[in-house]
Amino acid sequence: MKKLNVIHEEKRRYPRFASDPLEFALISLEPGEEFTPNLVGLIADEHPYGGCGLVVRKPFSLKVGDRCRIQLGRLAPVLSELRWFKELDGDFLRLGFKFLE
Repeated sequence: MKKLNVIHEEKRRYPRFASDPLEFALISLEPGEEFTPNLVGLIADEHPYGGCGLVVRKPFSLKVGDRCRIQLGRLAPVLSELRWFKELDGDFLRLGFKFLE
């Protein structure tokens, strides 16, 4: 039997979708029912099974595991959890959120 060489480039469980250019998200650092945005970020990508990637300017006060409310474009705000972050350069962070609603 002939063995196939398979190359796995990226090991994501779900595909990511690029957002519309210049689409932004409003973030309320308080996870309560009242949505009072106090931060804006650019939407980097959207996850079809409940999450998104955002780019924000520093300083950013949430830690991994913290909850907040996020409004993507014109959609209703949703309770979200910060799952990861990565520093892009001295001024910006890339954030990964999971939607909890």
